[in-house]
Amino acid sequence: MICLMFFAICFLASAAGAICGIGGGVIIKPVLDAFGILDVNVISFLSGCTVLSMTTYSVVKSRMSRESHVETAVGIPLALGAAAGGLFSQLASLASSIVTGSVPKFQTGVLLLMVSGGIAGGICGRACNKRMEERTVNRLFVGLMILMILINLYNMIQFMR
Repeated sequence: MICLMFFAICFLASAAGAICGIGGGVIIKPVLDAFGILDVNVISFLSGCTVLSMTTYSVVKSRMSRESHVETAVGIPLALGAAAGGLFSQLASLASSIVTGSVPKFQTGVLLLMVSGGIAGGICGRACNKRMEERTVNRLFVGLMILMILINLYNMIQFMR
């Protein structure tokens, strides 16, 4: 049951992220923190691996399909900056954890479910985004931001106790 919850959270976060144009990782970690099922270090590691997998899939898919709707003069510098910052940060964090032997203990099945949920959610969200009106996407974005603020406030109160 808990494994299904991890899949569902990653799927929904990635779908919403793909629809609204934000990273699913900003949703995944706070939501999992709110449930308090796993240690914060484990959640950070698993969330980072999920985000890295989603990003890798997205980059490979875009490259293979050659579909891009971004102006090259604007898109290339933005993409390079985003790629260099992100998600390299995720790779450096993962590599650091492996090299220093500080990879937290977790069930491999949980990681596989989170990664598959993240990728599947990204695919579904991208497909939904193409069919939605901009007004609906904007409403979803605002609702998602309000929800994230509330979840983060809840987490802050819980961790201050």
